Amino acid sequence: MKTLSKQAFILGLLYLCFFADYNIPRRDYWLAPERRSETFSYLLSHSLWFACIALCFVIGIHFLIIQANSLTPAHLSTPMILGLLGCFLAGIVVWVVSMFRHFNHSEIA
Repeated sequence: MKTLSKQAFILGLLYLCFFADYNIPRRDYWLAPERRSETFSYLLSHSLWFACIALCFVIGIHFLIIQANSLTPAHLSTPMILGLLGCFLAGIVVWVVSMFRHFNHSEIA
């Protein structure tokens, strides 16, 4: 039940994003009435990709903690945690760059 309430909270935050005042490049173009729904659907799908990246990171941390607790003495593998952190940060960089590229594409005059 706890997980369901967290998911409902996150979905509620995503729903509120439809009514938020966004600070995006070329805001007058992207938030024009004819493009507003396209922009919001892109932001929603992009947010879901971020959620997937974060979920993979949390699952990886959980796996490493379970692995560390099975060792005697219990210790967390530094190379594994740094590799996981590096992958997470690389995913975030790709996510941010793709959002900036989408909102700054050059076909807009």
